[in-house]
Amino acid sequence: ALEPIMGAIFVAGNNKGPIVYINEKSFVVDFNHPMAGRSITYDLEILDISKPSSYRDLSISWIDDHDIGFDRALEEKKDKVLVLYADWCQWCEKMFAETFTDPRILLVKDRFVFVKANSDKDQSLKELYGQQGFPMIVLTNYQGKVYKKLKGYKDAQSLLNELELIMDPKFAEADS
Repeated sequence: ALEPIMGAIFVAGNNKGPIVYINEKSFVVDFNHPMAGRSITYDLEILDISKPSSYRDLSISWIDDHDIGFDRALEEKKDKVLVLYADWCQWCEKMFAETFTDPRILLVKDRFVFVKANSDKDQSLKELYGQQGFPMIVLTNYQGKVYKKLKGYKDAQSLLNELELIMDPKFAEADS
């Protein structure tokens, strides 16, 4: 038999919350987020407003050869975004058409060397990176050290979050 205490934290699976009501036969636990039902005020500063058409001429200069991309990253001392894809993969097509044309990605494109390689045709790349499915994005430093492997389709915001992590100066310090 449980003996609940009002306000005590109760854990059930991955959820935890305070006990908010007790009677002889049962008790109620509030698993809501602590800010649930409260107003939140944001203080925003708009730094720039751009028309979408101003990004029309921006695009990523893809390198279609894994080894040439590796050499370019080494030469320019830039981290590399390697996309392993297959011609028949619809998620690959969607990612190239939507994720890599998104202005949020285009704004950081100069910080990286972008390489795409058809690992369906070049099975050695699939083995080298331990690829299990399509698409797969491999983020590396300029020397080829793998930071992270992103499996499956990634939308622009998800990819940007990952790119921002490795662009963070604290990440660079921790990596050296």
